[in-house]
Amino acid sequence: MSFIIAILMGFALPAQTGVNTRLRQRVGNPIGAALISFTVGTLFLAAASLVIERDLSVITSETLGAPFWIWIGGCLGAVVVTGNIPLMSALGSVQTSIFPIAGQIAMGLVIDHYGLFGTSRIPASPIRIAGAVLAFAGLLTVTLSRNSRPSGGGTAPGSSEMPPAPSAPGTSHASGGKLWLLRLAGIGIGVTSACQAAINGRLGTLLDSSLKSSLVSFTVGAITLLIINILMRNRINIKGEPGRKDPWWIWTGGVFGGLGVLGTVYFVKVLGVGLTVLATTGGVTCASVLIDRFGFFGAEKKEIGVRTAVGLVMLIAGAAVVKLL
Repeated sequence: MSFIIAILMGFALPAQTGVNTRLRQRVGNPIGAALISFTVGTLFLAAASLVIERDLSVITSETLGAPFWIWIGGCLGAVVVTGNIPLMSALGSVQTSIFPIAGQIAMGLVIDHYGLFGTSRIPASPIRIAGAVLAFAGLLTVTLSRNSRPSGGGTAPGSSEMPPAPSAPGTSHASGGKLWLLRLAGIGIGVTSACQAAINGRLGTLLDSSLKSSLVSFTVGAITLLIINILMRNRINIKGEPGRKDPWWIWTGGVFGGLGVLGTVYFVKVLGVGLTVLATTGGVTCASVLIDRFGFFGAEKKEIGVRTAVGLVMLIAGAAVVKLL
């Protein structure tokens, strides 16, 4: 039951990205949308910390003597959340989820092998490397299956993929080299996310509280995004366009982010790191498929064919090998 609930908690990240992408249409730019999301998430985690731990203090003798990088997890988180917003518009939910997962797997191997950010060293054995190769093969399978669909309607000969549905409002499209640059950016976002997780884990150890570590991360991320918005003189259109009515849930992205953090904190203790990562990876994948298939959060509807499903299974299996063996 805990494993099943952990899978459901994995739905939080794609949901957060979907909500923030919709919020971007309201406020006018992704950095402004990310700032609102981080602010809401910070308030949510602060309330959770007060209720669960009845304490918000994070300055201790352990943290004062620690390296400076334990505090920069929120800066990396700001990059992840902001970067996912334009990726969602251009690539759809499935590719926005799987390219960062591939980056996380690759960087996770490096972090484990060298013991970066104060983590325990876990050598990159041949079987773990094979798992990463399997995950990237799954990634390539999904990407090629999505590319095989013709842009002008209809279905490629022998393809199990259906033609794309009409674009949802606010959806952008990219092609050719720009599309692959966005996919590489997605892998980079995954690398950044893996570093953030390791840094927050180290801070959580020093504070003896993963919840406080997450609160620090969200707070630093919100401050970082606020400074960037001020320097760029971004206009955040809270009121939206005259005559346009937006759904209430566009403001809840930070809650989804906070729930994802709380779920990870709890299930790492119950299931261990390996099973938790596997469960959340499965949850992220399933949620991204549902968002693409049914067009949740205003996303463009995209059919999920056999080759895409096979590639996603390969990706999850590769993650399982890397994290469990």
